[in-house]
Amino acid sequence: MWEISIKCQSEEVSASCRNSLCDIYLQAREKEKKYKEKILQHFAQKCKKCLFDIQDKLVKGQDVDENSINVLNCLRLIKTFIQRYDLDHLIPELDKKVRSLAAQEKTKFKRIPVSLYTEGLQTEIEINTYCTFQELMRQASYKFNTKMSELSIKTAQGDLPAEVYRE
Repeated sequence: MWEISIKCQSEEVSASCRNSLCDIYLQAREKEKKYKEKILQHFAQKCKKCLFDIQDKLVKGQDVDENSINVLNCLRLIKTFIQRYDLDHLIPELDKKVRSLAAQEKTKFKRIPVSLYTEGLQTEIEINTYCTFQELMRQASYKFNTKMSELSIKTAQGDLPAEVYRE
């Protein structure tokens, strides 16, 4: 399945394999932390090896067009995995931690109204006052079921500068 998801020229077939691979690797929702870390390491090592193998072929000038597509498919696999990991593991774990906080610790959280202007949607996000804008973006993308790259933050003073998103 790894080979098909990376080497397949059909985007539809490659996407289907990417999703299936992510399903296989991310099925360990309730497993202990060490097991999850092992899964992440294995996935990362497979992707790294694949990218290095493709890089060697590109350096040698072998099948440049085909290997360029392979690099793109490998990067898409990594992106899909990270997005799915955030949705399936990271966000539920953060929610669980928030629910387990003592009353005093909960006062550090605020409910922030968030709007998706293009779709006319609104929601609220409960977030720690010390979190980064990146975490706010992650939770907003989860709530609106959209990509983080499609979001931007507007405040009463206007748009936030681009460097804020890199913090």
